[in-house]
Amino acid sequence: SYGPCQSPTLYFCVQRLWEIMAFERTRFYQVNAKLSIHGSGWDAMWSQGTTTNREEAFKAAASMRKRRKATVVSIEDDRRLVKGPSALNTVELLKTASKAMGLGPVKAMKIAEKLYKG
Repeated sequence: SYGPCQSPTLYFCVQRLWEIMAFERTRFYQVNAKLSIHGSGWDAMWSQGTTTNREEAFKAAASMRKRRKATVVSIEDDRRLVKGPSALNTVELLKTASKAMGLGPVKAMKIAEKLYKG
């Protein structure tokens, strides 16, 4: 049997499969440092964030190792008001669950039902 929900659900499943099949891995590098000040530990990240250039990342890491001092460039306190997500209809729920979490429709609906029932 089939109903009005199966066609859109199948479309989203096929669309997700195509996205997965078209995915190409990209190697990237991230430079992190562990800092210690008077016994307190801090994690620092390279200001560039990430790079796909291996030499650039290793050069930055070597530069960090050479320096025994760090300078605080800025301190930011960022506060934002984040609104909650709007309610989803069933099709939008399945689409979002598939795209954001890679969940199939059956699993997404089981989770939604469990959350609904408490």
